[in-house]
Amino acid sequence: MARAPYLATAFAALALAGWMVRTASLPLDPPPVPPPQETLSHDAALARIGAWQEAEAGAILPLARSVWRDGAGPAQRTAVLLHGFTNSPHQFQEIVPEVHAAGCAVLAPRLPRHGVAGDDGSGLRDLTAGELLRFAREVAAVARGLGGSQTVAGFSVGGTLAAWMAQHEPLDHAVVIAPALGVFRLGVRANRWGARIASALPDWFIRLENPVKAMDPVHHYPGTSLRGFSEVLRIGAALLEEARSQPPRARRITLILNANDAMVDNATAALLADRWQSNGAVVVTHEFKKDLGLTHDMIDPLQPDARTDLVNPVLVDAIAAGCAPQRN
Repeated sequence: MARAPYLATAFAALALAGWMVRTASLPLDPPPVPPPQETLSHDAALARIGAWQEAEAGAILPLARSVWRDGAGPAQRTAVLLHGFTNSPHQFQEIVPEVHAAGCAVLAPRLPRHGVAGDDGSGLRDLTAGELLRFAREVAAVARGLGGSQTVAGFSVGGTLAAWMAQHEPLDHAVVIAPALGVFRLGVRANRWGARIASALPDWFIRLENPVKAMDPVHHYPGTSLRGFSEVLRIGAALLEEARSQPPRARRITLILNANDAMVDNATAALLADRWQSNGAVVVTHEFKKDLGLTHDMIDPLQPDARTDLVNPVLVDAIAAGCAPQRN
């Protein structure tokens, strides 16, 4: 009888393992692709940005709100900057003024369910792939309305959205930075399994160990949701499948990777670039060398090991390519 608890535990473990294997073997449903949104007029685009900012005024942390830097009238080029998971537009606090000074209008919108005052990141459990893709469509429509050509740059989860927009929107340039198409160098198949299991389990809130994000949040969350992040992996998996046979709509794409990045799967990003190129796309890849010791979040200057002196010139050159100084 003394062995009964151990047998029960072993049986439960085997049952759980069997459930996980069965669940992982099920297909990862691709999120529905929302239709493109109608291009806004310049005035309507400005009004939409104003509506975002008005809605954020009470509920969103002040430093986490959407950022807009315009020029004199319609822009020759608009640069859209999409931040990473749990962070906010303030992540680009050093990039925004440099790109704007180069002559671009700059829009850094807040991703859905990010930057909410009083939230520790657990609210991300309700984030869905569909919500993110509708957001991407809306941002694209606003950027077109602002005038000129559009560059969309995104980091990590923002990089996943920038890659999706490169596939689906007629951008002039997409700058895809360390995209979260997969995690932990696990490869395409293992990441699909993980996303499928995470979507079926109760949510798991993960408190981040990063000392910057673990402090009282000023522009980011100190924790994250595994279920919410699995929705991002659904977008990445669907994008990889689309890229097998369909060329991206972006005129050119720059992929920027960090060889020292242990958080995302660079091999999956390289596979996406290969598929794009096989379908005739123009893709340029830049990789920061491993011996630079860069962390995954190589953009936020508040990171303890930030080397924005090395990273920013590369990012600004890519994002601001084609910008023209504003004339008064």
